[in-house]
Amino acid sequence: MMTPLQDAVDFFCCDLNERVTIELWGRIPTRFGNWNYCWNDVLIEDKVAPTCVAPWEIRVDCDDKRLAIIEDKVASAAIFGDVTITSGSDCANLGYGLLGY
Repeated sequence: MMTPLQDAVDFFCCDLNERVTIELWGRIPTRFGNWNYCWNDVLIEDKVAPTCVAPWEIRVDCDDKRLAIIEDKVASAAIFGDVTITSGSDCANLGYGLLGY
């Protein structure tokens, strides 16, 4: 995609995990009338790790009967509280799952 010459390049969520070609053009031609330019392919990555905040401290024994409903998100949230997951950017599609031991 061609954009007007500018000092900075903006990237958007749709650019994540894609290779984007950036071109840099010289503003002053050489004495022979040639322009300087170079290009580079850039891989756009989200390096900001998400954070996960537990609702409160709770002790759950391995034989706790409430563990039977742990996979039901609504029922487990009512008992154990809601987990808050915050992304480092607006582009992440976050969810949560179970940790097996």
